[in-house]
Amino acid sequence: SIASRTGNPMSNLSQMLLTLERAGGSWEQLQAERDQRSIANLARAAQEIFTQARMTATKESAASEDRMAAATLLCRSREYRQAGVGVLASFLKPQFAMEIQAQALTALRESGAKDVPTILGQSWPELSVAMQERVLDCWMSRRDWTEDVLARLERKEIVSASIDPTHRERLARHATKVIATRAAKVFSSVGDPSRAQVVEEYRKALA
Repeated sequence: SIASRTGNPMSNLSQMLLTLERAGGSWEQLQAERDQRSIANLARAAQEIFTQARMTATKESAASEDRMAAATLLCRSREYRQAGVGVLASFLKPQFAMEIQAQALTALRESGAKDVPTILGQSWPELSVAMQERVLDCWMSRRDWTEDVLARLERKEIVSASIDPTHRERLARHATKVIATRAAKVFSSVGDPSRAQVVEEYRKALA
């Protein structure tokens, strides 16, 4: 696959733009400054790679690694982010290897897209216990996302007993008092989930 080759342009550009974002810049700023001779060639080459990424990300016959690299790159652009997030979400399925799911989850977290919590909620019932723990790490990486998972627990869309002890404690001891208080209430009567609770949660998600 393209992504497995050394010097894959999509992966390289994605990493460059991620580094740029962490420094306060963006792909959009780079485009705005493309008339400057020093970055004109870079901006032009980057646009060509984005065009390739748009085609690869939606090409179902392409290797998973290539589609992943393409979708991750698309998330670095506000213009293409929604498309990239949609492709990444499709990898949060049990038919994909844990490594692929984990890569998609990392890219979703880095995207910061507002619909990531919804994607995590929809994917939750299908995921393995090990993958659910990684999803919780992602869900709890931002305050508004943490509030989203708490709201789902309060609405019983997620069985509270399905949250592992480590993440329960992290929520109950959250630095934000309101979150900690809500979490303590959610987990105050946690026991082992009944068979009926588990079946009902997964039935709704898979209907």
